Amino acid sequence: MSSCEDKDSAATRAAAKTDVELLKRFWRNKKVALEILHFDSAHVSRALWPLEETFDYFMDNGIDDLMVSLYRMELDRTLFMLCSYLCLHLQKIEKYMAHISNSVDLLSRLTQQQERFAKRYLSN
Repeated sequence: MSSCEDKDSAATRAAAKTDVELLKRFWRNKKVALEILHFDSAHVSRALWPLEETFDYFMDNGIDDLMVSLYRMELDRTLFMLCSYLCLHLQKIEKYMAHISNSVDLLSRLTQQQERFAKRYLSN
């Protein structure tokens, strides 16, 4: 393996750690916040990519099974956190929909899809 590939792999792992740590912080904040927080769709969409890339690299290059297993556990843990983050966001939309629909500021924190969901939920 060349040193360029080593640097790319190290950069991917560093990005994975940074994104996962940021996702943990977003998840904790969303869990304890009393109001609906801004939904960071860009971060959510890129949170898993570095971990998946590293996992695929390890699988394709015959890296030690223990390392593959550890990365798989980290990937599963991140998937759980991501699912929980999304569920918390939807639960807050459902719980506070009457309040959110009366506030332009709170509505601006939702994505278009979430806004459509909220309007359908309110109409039902």
